[in-house]
Amino acid sequence: MPHLQNIERDFPLNWTLNPIRISSSLAANTLSLYRKISQNMWRSCIQFCHSPKFQQYVRFLESSLCQF
Repeated sequence: MPHLQNIERDFPLNWTLNPIRISSSLAANTLSLYRKISQNMWRSCIQFCHSPKFQQYVRFLESSLCQF
């Protein structure tokens, strides 16, 4: 099975013997990735909210809601 050999090559042997180290590093990587994604999403949301198209859409919604 070639994919098993790849796993052995990619992961050092002491990692396979130490699952706690793997899980903690995975958790740290996931957390930093999540932090990066959330910062980027927050930034893009702010940019989107300040964009003229979105402002136009909000005004359109307000005017259409006021008509009811």
